[in-house]
Amino acid sequence: MIKVVFLIHGFNTGGAETLVKNYALFLDKEKYDIAILCIEHRESPYEKILKEAGIKVIYVCDYFRNKFSRKLGIKFKMRRIIRKIKPDIIHSHLLMNTYIKFSKPNKNTKICYTQHYDLSRMTKKEYIILKWIIKHYKTTIIAINDDMCTELNRKFYVNNTVVLNNGINLEPYEKKVEKDEIRKNISIPTDAFVIVHVGRFAEVKNHKFLVEVFNSIKKIKNNAYLLMIGSGKTENNVVEELNGLGLDNSYKILHNRTDVPELLMASDAAIFPSVTEGLGIAVIEMQAAHLPVVASKGVPQKTKISNYIEYLDLNIGAEQWAKQLVGLTEQNEKYFVYLKEWDIKESVKRLEKLYTEMINK
Repeated sequence: MIKVVFLIHGFNTGGAETLVKNYALFLDKEKYDIAILCIEHRESPYEKILKEAGIKVIYVCDYFRNKFSRKLGIKFKMRRIIRKIKPDIIHSHLLMNTYIKFSKPNKNTKICYTQHYDLSRMTKKEYIILKWIIKHYKTTIIAINDDMCTELNRKFYVNNTVVLNNGINLEPYEKKVEKDEIRKNISIPTDAFVIVHVGRFAEVKNHKFLVEVFNSIKKIKNNAYLLMIGSGKTENNVVEELNGLGLDNSYKILHNRTDVPELLMASDAAIFPSVTEGLGIAVIEMQAAHLPVVASKGVPQKTKISNYIEYLDLNIGAEQWAKQLVGLTEQNEKYFVYLKEWDIKESVKRLEKLYTEMINK
């Protein structure tokens, strides 16, 4: 069997974390022995899903209680675990390459790294570490769009970067849902015009502008209601802004949900105003749920898989965003969505082929 170790900081329910969870669940267990190493314990619902599927998830932080020894201790523990497992492939996500460099795994270990976010956000330290890994190990970089692939090849002087769609599990979107029942279960009025946003609470996700757009929609549709799914550092600021606008009873925040497809299908429209995105898999999920969507031009156009999405400049202002979204919901044109290339099962088949090529080389 091929030993694969995934490195991820922890399991909240963000895009990269969901992807790692799906890779682990859908990879052929007769061919791959899978372990996931995390440096944070998030009490995520994904933990239960992976445990029930028999996937090994190791939380390196659990070995350390003293925060002064934690940072360095995690590095040494990670190194011991990696050297004990002796993986054939280490597949790294987000800011985890530093642990590969510190661990210095066996020279025969192949490294796979998925770049999840726009390269303009890559720090000098990240660049240096990835450069070191490429120099010392057989490394394959995965990009999530064509422009990113070109830029990675140029930036790191390589020519083997691969584009691989993140992919989503399409099965939940093929089921019928009772919108009223779902809304009652999460205490949202059944007659509300529900605007949904999925994403962690962080500056790059632009919740401040999201609130402004929702406030403008509220002036057009008095029954508008904002549903936000995610968690993060800026949540309290967003709550203060909403309450300051008198919208106390017009929003709900849900954390760490495993029923995002059902929540999307129980909504009426979606907003995704990120400043920048490597991909923005949530936009794919929103369209899979047949929602009209307005997204920023910081989201790659590759995410356009339906005829009910518009990419808008953030500079045109919240009022124009509100009008555009309401206009989309009033369209009479039949909804078309093209999902085949975003099926996680197809993405995993391509990933398995990539792993095989890496091992054979």
